[in-house]
Amino acid sequence: YAMRMQTTIYYVRYNLHRPDLIPTVMLTNLASLPGIVVGAWLSRRIGKRNTMLIGLAGMALGVGVIALAESDGLAWLIGGNLIANFSKGLYIGLLFALMADTVDYGEWKTGIRAAGFLFAAATLGVKLGLGLGGAFSAWTLSAAGYVPNADQSAAALSVIRANYIIVPAICTSVMVALLFFYRLDRQHAQIMRELDARRQAAAA
Repeated sequence: YAMRMQTTIYYVRYNLHRPDLIPTVMLTNLASLPGIVVGAWLSRRIGKRNTMLIGLAGMALGVGVIALAESDGLAWLIGGNLIANFSKGLYIGLLFALMADTVDYGEWKTGIRAAGFLFAAATLGVKLGLGLGGAFSAWTLSAAGYVPNADQSAAALSVIRANYIIVPAICTSVMVALLFFYRLDRQHAQIMRELDARRQAAAA
């Protein structure tokens, strides 16, 4: 996410040669907001993991559509960003909901409710990801010989494209693979019933 956001301006300006479209493309980030609402509604019906998988599939589709903008222009660029950003909303709002379920699982499994530790670790992970993602994008641009406000070399254009399209596609694939190991949606109701029973017994 950090790499893609940071590279948007470079991609539109240097790869597509359409700096006039930068405000419009950035505005498509607002599509995440209805995506969050739909994601919350959908997760109650098909589960958090499945909703996130749909969102990630939509993100991959959106990034693929954006790639077509290099040959066919505006409609693909805006359409792809709308799809990608709406789809991002489907899963971005569920990340900490998954953490909450994991806290319940940890208490059920070990008797220890480590909510503070787990949420602090997740927050640290988000901050590290945003920081390192932005830094890696800058490092790769520098290594490829990026020169501000000038025609870019083929190497710099390739790095910009990779940071905006290829890396997000790879990260999306990794997230999909990891989510197949997440099975708490099916167990969570039972876990909560057993935790409630334990708490009532302890209170008595």
